[in-house]
Amino acid sequence: MRCFFYLLIILFITSHSTAQQSKVVIDSLLKRLPTDQDSNKVNTLNSLSYQYINTNPTQAREYANKALKISQSISYSHGTASSIDLIGTLYEQFGDYAKALEYKIQALRIYEQNNDIGGTAKSFNNIGVLYYRQKNNDKALEYYEKALAIVKRQNRKSAIAVYMLNIGEVYQEKGEYAKAIEYEEQSMQISKNIKYMDDCVAFSLGIIGQCYAAQGKYDAAIANMQQTIKIFEKIEDKISVTEYLIDLGNVYIKTEQYEKAIQHFEQGLKVIKTIDYKDWERDANLGLAQVYALQKNFEKAYSHHQEYNRLKDIIFNENNAKRMTQMQSLYESDKKQAEIEMLTMKNTISEEESRVAKLFSYFFLSIFLFAGVLLFLLYRNNQSKQKANQLLTTKNNEIELKNVELEQQKEEILTQRDLLGDQNITLQKQQTELQERSNEIEKQRNDITASITYAKRIQTAILPDIGKIKDILPQSFIFYKPRDIVSGDFYYFATLQDASARQHNDGSRSPSTKIVLAAVDCTGHGVPGAFMSMIGDAMLSQIINIQKVTSPDIILNELHKGIRLMLKQQEGENRDGMDISICTIDLDAKILEFAGARNSLYLVQEDSNGQAELMEIKADKISIGGDQREDSRIFTKNIIKLDKPTTFYLASDGYKDQFGSTEGKKFSPRRFREMIGNIYQLSMDEQHGILAHTFDDWKGKEAQIDDVLVIGVKI
Repeated sequence: MRCFFYLLIILFITSHSTAQQSKVVIDSLLKRLPTDQDSNKVNTLNSLSYQYINTNPTQAREYANKALKISQSISYSHGTASSIDLIGTLYEQFGDYAKALEYKIQALRIYEQNNDIGGTAKSFNNIGVLYYRQKNNDKALEYYEKALAIVKRQNRKSAIAVYMLNIGEVYQEKGEYAKAIEYEEQSMQISKNIKYMDDCVAFSLGIIGQCYAAQGKYDAAIANMQQTIKIFEKIEDKISVTEYLIDLGNVYIKTEQYEKAIQHFEQGLKVIKTIDYKDWERDANLGLAQVYALQKNFEKAYSHHQEYNRLKDIIFNENNAKRMTQMQSLYESDKKQAEIEMLTMKNTISEEESRVAKLFSYFFLSIFLFAGVLLFLLYRNNQSKQKANQLLTTKNNEIELKNVELEQQKEEILTQRDLLGDQNITLQKQQTELQERSNEIEKQRNDITASITYAKRIQTAILPDIGKIKDILPQSFIFYKPRDIVSGDFYYFATLQDASARQHNDGSRSPSTKIVLAAVDCTGHGVPGAFMSMIGDAMLSQIINIQKVTSPDIILNELHKGIRLMLKQQEGENRDGMDISICTIDLDAKILEFAGARNSLYLVQEDSNGQAELMEIKADKISIGGDQREDSRIFTKNIIKLDKPTTFYLASDGYKDQFGSTEGKKFSPRRFREMIGNIYQLSMDEQHGILAHTFDDWKGKEAQIDDVLVIGVKI
């Protein structure tokens, strides 16, 4: 709903045409373009850029750049701000929020400098949307409220309703449901009194219903959502109808009204299939899978879950392909613009050189003319010796006058030559300064590289010794390939005596030895990731070696608390953390305990007939550290018996996410599982070699995008 609602805001504030009218609008604008001049031409180009922004980013960028160039040349500040704002929207579409924010703030400054109140309010709202998309709710709220304050002073009722709706949605995201409901009710009261704002009324009702559901007020939630669906059906907004049918189905699940839940999910599925919108089709299938599972109808639950997975993969692949195409288009547009600017600069230099050459030509031509005139006068003088002295004097005066003019021209030429010489000296000095700066930057780069290399030595020293790991687990390997000099992935290994004793057959008792093994993927890579890895290693050692905790789920609980405490995430904006798969092995008791934060365990066990089964023990879909909205974060412990030949693997996501092959695709979890299923019977050294060779072959000429860590153990 958020993406759709943001589009609604833009359409509402800027009064652009609806999607159904887009082609008619574009044709009309293209007809006007050849005859429009100055600011009218800028406005037409910006309107064309807006119309193409979702369908043809390259064309949109070209129109925005043309509008920007013309508006700057005629000092049309409103057109300049609009063009910059459109370029920011392009970057926003591609997920480059930092670049988008840079352009949006430029547009805001221009609007403020020119006292453009309407443009300022629009910019505040657009910047708020950017922060909302980045989950920075406090910043989003700050800018939304600035926009609201402006339109309240202008008494723009429709804009007040829209911005209040936005603010209510932020409070919903923050979990402050009472404030969210308050703003949505105010927005709804205003929208009800304005023509053609039924959709805003519906959105407010829907958000209020979602807030009631989150508060456990299910009857009120159902009533609101039913009103929302009726309004969207009336205005024929099938996407929003489907969204709230699915939301209502989820509420019926919570109230255990399973047949009503099925009815609403199937109704949503029927509506959305008429417009082929796979996102909600996916969610409807997920809802049906959940409700059939609760009814113990596992055949239908499995069928709908399979359809959910199929649609999820299609959506992921389509979004990736579209994003890559759009980013390529933007890159080509930027490249073309840079080439135009370079060509303009070359033409300017060429014109200057041509002007200087003409001056020199005029100088030499004057010299030749002077020589010709002088020779002519001498010849005439020899032929006219009998002429009077007065005529001779007159001729001499004419010659002197011409000499003075030629000298003046010569001095002007020499002055221009000296000016060019000074410019040449200045250029040489600038070239020298650039070279010195280049040398300084190179030295700084070498110093930084040396520092990072030294940091690698420290990080390597902290990592467990692979030889010691093989002493305890002889059939094991670690495939470790950092993306940069230092890594955000690290592996952890520890052995310790459990406090509880194990009783032998002869009645004697001895401490049980526990082996703790983990693969950890910290936020980021390179130097930031390395800092996080050192914090994670130190905390694991504190929890396991000092506090003597061996249960993997409790280790993760303690690690999560420690990271949030150390990085002050409860009070600050830091959201760094890590994903981890960790297991505790008791070889005497033949037990493996596993817990994971987003990273799973891959397990292969053979039965008495030598038949093997590859299983993926899923991790919890929560991370260590970062944002926490629940009261307490609890991780799940899985217990696996080691009473048969067992091979297991722990891994970060770097191997599976690597782009490569001839088509530039990700390696993917599916290929990773298939590879494990094909190699688990080989020796650990052979498996390590195949992992390394397969990774390099797949990557090819592509850059490594993340740190890579895979641990394999055979017991």
